[in-house]
Formats: sequence, C-alpha cells, structure tokens
Amino acid sequence: MTITKNIKVLRKKSQDFCKQYKDISFSDRAKIPFSAKGGSNKNTIKRSDWQKILIEKGYFARSVPKKYGGYGGETDILKSRIIASEFSKFKIPTPMGGQGIDMLVPTLLELGTEQQKEKYIKPTLHGEMIWCQGYSEPNAGSDLAFITNKS
Repeated sequence: MTITKNIKVLRKKSQDFCKQYKDISFSDRAKIPFSAKGGSNKNTIKRSDWQKILIEKGYFARSVPKKYGGYGGETDILKSRIIASEFSKFKIPTPMGGQGIDMLVPTLLELGTEQQKEKYIKPTLHGEMIWCQGYSEPNAGSDLAFITNKS
C-alpha cells in the first residue's frame, strides 16, 4: 500500500496535536486555563470543552455535517484509524462515547427529522447532553437478542 502525501500530513498533524495536549487532564468543574489554540499543556479542561476542540480540529465527529455540530468532513476509515492510532500512541484521551454519540447520532443522521437533528445532535457531540437507554425483562436482562415481549 502506498502512503499518500495527504496521509503523511494527517499523521504528522495528529502527532503534533497529541504532543501539544499530551499532559491534559480533565475536571467537569474546571475553567479552561489555557487557549484551545495553544498555551500550557499541563492544565485541566472540561470534557465537554475537549470534545469541542477535537471536533474543531477534525479529530472527532469527522463526517457529521457542520450544521449539526460536527467537523463536516468526508467519511474516511483510513484517516479515522490514523487519528485513533496516534491518539493511542500518545495516550491522548478520546472523546466521550456512549449511547448518544455511538448510537443516537448515527441513527438521527440517517432517520431523524430535521427538527430532531437540530435539537439533539450538536449538544450530544459537544458533551452537553448525555444519553442512555434502559430496558430489561425476565430471562433477557439488557440483552436485546433475548427479548420476547411484544407491544
């Protein structure tokens, strides 16, 4: 496989970003004591603000349209894997995942009304809205494959 110039640039850009933020720590009570565009690396940042930085720089929510709070880039598995690989090497915290980001956002993008997309996607991506799902039944617990009740 030939590594294109764009891939090399993305890897270098990702490495530089990771070096800048390698000592970052989180607190949901923190005020950002440094500029997201540079400054001291040894400070504390709120997780929701970290999400926003990652989106702004193109390291998270890459293929979610800008109008819904994403980066607005193309879907590219190779680029996503390169970013994930560099974040892993530098032990950079990844974005919060979970039900909202991993399940709700893709579902809304595919099937949601325009009103639902505008109301829920951006605050979910930016860590301002947290989602969960709850379900249970005898003999199944939370394993959807074993649910037998019908409505």
